[in-house]
Amino acid sequence: MKAIGLQSESLKTLILHGTSKKILRALPQLGFLPSLETIEIVVPSKRTLSRTTQDDLAKWLMFFPNLVNIKLHCTDCGYILHKVIGRSANVIEKINLVVTRKEELPSYRFDLLFTNLLNCEELKEFTLINYGAQWHQTDILKCLSALQQLPSLKKIKLELGGLTDTHINQLLKSCKTLTNLNVTAPINDNTIDILIARPSIRRLKSCLYPSAVSAGNVYDLLSARDRPENDDMYPINLTLESGSIITGM
Repeated sequence: MKAIGLQSESLKTLILHGTSKKILRALPQLGFLPSLETIEIVVPSKRTLSRTTQDDLAKWLMFFPNLVNIKLHCTDCGYILHKVIGRSANVIEKINLVVTRKEELPSYRFDLLFTNLLNCEELKEFTLINYGAQWHQTDILKCLSALQQLPSLKKIKLELGGLTDTHINQLLKSCKTLTNLNVTAPINDNTIDILIARPSIRRLKSCLYPSAVSAGNVYDLLSARDRPENDDMYPINLTLESGSIITGM
């Protein structure tokens, strides 16, 4: 890194992959990057990072007030990010979090994240993936509540165990700026009704669990989106999990 000369005033994107020790060792060599807009940190280990490591990464990330896009893949990405977005003003537009361990996480690990998420008034895209972990309903509701209060949010991707069609319908109804939703949960006829009523929703992807919807409702949705006189209508991209059933056909 010394040879590369990363103390650049024009560097906008930085990607760091490796063990937490290697990444922390590299941080002092990076210098000040005033123009940095996109950061990606991937620590593939499934071990919990030490609190010192978490705090050091968070403190370093807080030096970049112009971050627009932040991607964290590690066991404790929620805790690290909550410290980064703790300040009342930031310009972050994209957040991508992947928790790299499958076991169930205690609630407190994400409570502060969902509280501080409300500071991200410019946030347009939010991804939270926790492969194989089952979430408690109270934690899911905290997550949904925070997302529903973000004024600029357009795209959401949630891969969490415990999501249901009720949660999906709640998001579609409450997130007024939402255009794209990708979730590990089934949908139902109520979901189709919401899509008919909310023409600004352009894409809905339901994966992992098969859905059951009626052919009549699907026809009504496609017909509503295909009316040329409705200038505010957008085409709909609807993806269902393999094994889903369309009844009444």
